Parts: sequence; structure tokens; C-alpha cells
Amino acid sequence: MYRVGGLVEFALSEPQISCELIADGHHVSPALMKMLYRAKGPGGICLVTDATAGAGLPDGSHFSLFGNNCIVEGGVCLLADRSALAGSVSRMIDLIRTMVNKVNLPLHEAVGMATQNPARAVGLETKGRLAVGADADFVVLSPELDVLRTFSGGQEIFSRRNAT
Repeated sequence: MYRVGGLVEFALSEPQISCELIADGHHVSPALMKMLYRAKGPGGICLVTDATAGAGLPDGSHFSLFGNNCIVEGGVCLLADRSALAGSVSRMIDLIRTMVNKVNLPLHEAVGMATQNPARAVGLETKGRLAVGADADFVVLSPELDVLRTFSGGQEIFSRRNAT
């Protein structure tokens, strides 16, 4: 018996192919995330989110998405009648937390997967890195990986001390 490899095997085995990962703990298990990391390394994974208007909302929250009533339950967005998944509620910081806390990756690698790797994958070489001539936004995290401050275009756009 033999098996003919498909798209997954190709993507995992070819170094030039970047893989997108919704690392919310619901779409893909931590065990599969670890397998992907071993196959692709820190430079071959782009953290992405399919979060909708429910991003960051706690369980039990209701919201409207393109005229459809939705509810947040179990860390995901569902249509209000619970008939279909409408997306995740994970923000990028949540994906970074998952990679650090559940997949046990170093913080700098998880941040690179959320910033530098996606920028490189879409040809934005001046984004996602701190270097002379680069155009990088900047986020200050606490040791618990809470967002404390955010800067974009040289301006502070969020500060936890000013948030209520």
C-alpha cells in the first residue's frame, strides 16, 4: 500500500510555502500546531485570525454580523440559532498567547509569526520589523501578554492606563 501526498504534504514539505494558522485552540489543536511548527519552523507560519465583529467578546455576547444575529459561546462565534460557526473571537494577541502558552514557543517567534512573516508573505518588506527604513507598528506587552500600549505611524493609539 502507498499513499499519494496531497496539498497538506506539499505545503509542509516545501520551504518556500508559508502556512496560515488560526491559533485559537478551536480551529487546530495545540498538538497539530506543534507538528506544523516542527515541519515549517518559525519562519514558515503566518498567524491569521478569522475573527469577526465578535472579536474579544466574552461568552454569552450577542452581536450582528452582516444582518445575521450571532452569539459567542465556547470561545467561538456561532449563528444565534447555533446552526453554524461564524468565525472565531480571537484577536491577534490571543493567537500569540496560544502559541506561547499552549504550544510553548518563545515569545519573539510567536510575535514574528503575527508580524514579520505575514508582511513578508504578501511582499511588504518594510513592515513587521524594527530596522532602519522599516515602517513598523509597535505593541508593548506585559509579562502576562496583555497589551499595555500600541503605536502606529509614530503615534500612540492605545494605552491601557487611558482605557476604561
